[in-house]
Amino acid sequence: MAFLPYTKYPRPCMWLVRGDFFTAGGGMSEEPAFDADVGSFYISRSCIANEAYQAFRPEFQPSEISPGPEDVAVGVSFRDAVAYCEWWSEVSHKHFRLPTEVEWELACGGGREHRYPWGATTTQFAKYAFTQENSPGKCPALEDLSPNEQGVFGMIGGVWEWTSSQFGGFPIPENGERERLDVSTPRVLRGGSYLDSIDALGTRLRRPAEESYAGLDVGFRIVRSL
Repeated sequence: MAFLPYTKYPRPCMWLVRGDFFTAGGGMSEEPAFDADVGSFYISRSCIANEAYQAFRPEFQPSEISPGPEDVAVGVSFRDAVAYCEWWSEVSHKHFRLPTEVEWELACGGGREHRYPWGATTTQFAKYAFTQENSPGKCPALEDLSPNEQGVFGMIGGVWEWTSSQFGGFPIPENGERERLDVSTPRVLRGGSYLDSIDALGTRLRRPAEESYAGLDVGFRIVRSL
């Protein structure tokens, strides 16, 4: 397949998250906390936007709840998100993938044990998250928010985000992935969405979803290992 030059495509802005040894899980995850050792990686500062996803799949129609070119591409299944990663890897000649859930958690909360990326209370939530309380019945562009301490936008609220991890109990092995479970095992979604109350959200919130699920409050980020 012939591609345009790399610079001709809308490019997700990648941001370095420095690796850390931190306490993952626990709290809202309803799973025991465990020690996670995560290496440094790059993550897209926002979820993949409509214009970037349409470069891969021109027939894709943005949702009414996220219609602008820089708004989040929603209604994307896990399989479609993986296909985008594979396509972008081929176009850019670099390897991109979905984050593991422990990578996602480090990028969201910075390895701190507070419930939210910004701290323990909801006082500042509207600065960092679109939720049921402050979104206008849709998901605005995540970059309208302030970034968290990792330099990443809108990791709770906004949209649920796909991870590469299969849903299962904690702890997770040191490499961030358990052995592959049955092919029917759901994947992990993280972060919650603009439909959720701030009181229901947190850096450790997770839920399972089938790989074919394409919810209208679901999007994805991409990562690249160092």
